[in-house]
Amino acid sequence: MPPPPKDPSKYQPERISSQPPAAQPVKAAYNLPHRDVDREILFEKEQTILELQETADILETKVRKLEQLMKLKDTKISSLQSKLQVAQEANSGMQ
Repeated sequence: MPPPPKDPSKYQPERISSQPPAAQPVKAAYNLPHRDVDREILFEKEQTILELQETADILETKVRKLEQLMKLKDTKISSLQSKLQVAQEANSGMQ
């Protein structure tokens, strides 16, 4: 069925545009525009990333400290083994 005739007194020529009409923002369930919801989610994810990076930095620092302690203990063990060997050789020579 053809559209009803337009009232000539209200006629305005239609403009031809190559761009589609602007889309209206989608409303979320709690009445926020879709773009605001996306920004909120992005902000939360960025906060989580920062927290995880901070946790990773702390853990890396702890690992470095533990590696230093292991080296120190290895040095101490080597020193004590050397002293033990010298003491055992001294005891063997006395007998």
